[in-house]
Parts: sequence; C-alpha cells; structure tokens
Amino acid sequence: MEQHPTLLRLTDVKSRTGLGKTKIYELMGEGDFPKPVKIGPLSLWVESEVEAWITAIIESRDSAEA
Repeated sequence: MEQHPTLLRLTDVKSRTGLGKTKIYELMGEGDFPKPVKIGPLSLWVESEVEAWITAIIESRDSAEA
C-alpha cells in the first residue's frame, strides 16, 4: 500500500520548528525553508520536507561544533 505525504498547516509547522509565521516566510523567500503546497487559499507544507529541514539545521550545528 502506497503511503501518501502528510501535509501540515502553518500552526503545525510553527509548533515543530519553534519559528513564527514571519520568520518562516522570510526563510522561504531566501530559499532556506521548504515552500508550501497551495490548495485554494490554504498553504500546506509537506511533513517530510519540514522534517528534513530540521535535520539539516541540526547537522549544520553539529558539523560547526566539530
């Protein structure tokens, strides 16, 4: 059975990242955060892309400390 990607609302993205709406959109504008999928007026983020971004931030921190 094929698993479909999970889509997150902005409130979920904010909760997972600890970032506010303004910072999320600022990072997106700089190309440093995943862009949302637009469904009508909704902006929804692909969960796996947000999780990969979080992992990359942690790895960047860890490599800078080494």
